[in-house]
Amino acid sequence: MNPPPSGGGGAKVAGIVVCAVLVLGLIVGGVIFATKDSGGDDKPSAKGSSSPSTSSSEAPTYRPSPLPTLPHIPLPPTSSAEPSPSGSSSIVVPMVVVKPGECFDHPAMTPSVTRVEKKSCDGSHDGEAITNRTLSNGLLTESEIQEKARGLCKPDAERRLRAVNDGRLYYYFALYPNERTYLLTGERRVTCWIARSDKPGGAKLTAPLPE
Repeated sequence: MNPPPSGGGGAKVAGIVVCAVLVLGLIVGGVIFATKDSGGDDKPSAKGSSSPSTSSSEAPTYRPSPLPTLPHIPLPPTSSAEPSPSGSSSIVVPMVVVKPGECFDHPAMTPSVTRVEKKSCDGSHDGEAITNRTLSNGLLTESEIQEKARGLCKPDAERRLRAVNDGRLYYYFALYPNERTYLLTGERRVTCWIARSDKPGGAKLTAPLPE
């Protein structure tokens, strides 16, 4: 069920975290009503909060979002990966860090691909990378890594979607190393990206996101 419309015409963003080294899992955050005029300070806040819409409506800027129905994609026979916590679905994909401004298709939205495949931003594509971030040291569990990745990407998504302002629902994702890769290889890189859907058959992006 989609969240109710905001008081203004701003873009709406739902938070997703995606783990992409051995296991890919989706965990849903909330829905944020971000508008072009939502605050004069473009710097992301520590907690990723968004300012109210310019509408006189008293609707809050955050609304819970229901967990999506995620596609079941079978693991390859040779994989020893286990599903991530929080009841997330999981698929095996190789580690990839996408540069800001690059667009791609993702297995969670396009089941015909088995890895992140870069696409032209001027054509149909699942997502666009907006920032690269770095996880801190000392995280010990998958859930800690997920929450840290979500916290890094949320303010970036809020800020970027102020320029979209089209009233549509958007999802933000974090592409991050899973627990095993984080602990054993020292991989800390996170790619923050935005999409129009969180499941196969959903809406696609068809042009670069406005700056």
